Amino acid sequence: MSSEKTTTKISKKDLPVSCPQKGSPAWAMHPRVYIELANGKSGACPYCGAKFELLEG
Repeated sequence: MSSEKTTTKISKKDLPVSCPQKGSPAWAMHPRVYIELANGKSGACPYCGAKFELLEG
């Protein structure tokens, strides 16, 4: 099993983005945090390391 996290692509309609996402398994739960997108493009969860990237357009 790889420890590398995949990047979740989001659009402007998904903002603000928070983690954990809806539908996440119970074992992946942690306190809800809102992800700040660096330079308005990408960010990561400080708890689990999930990565998020804003799609262009």
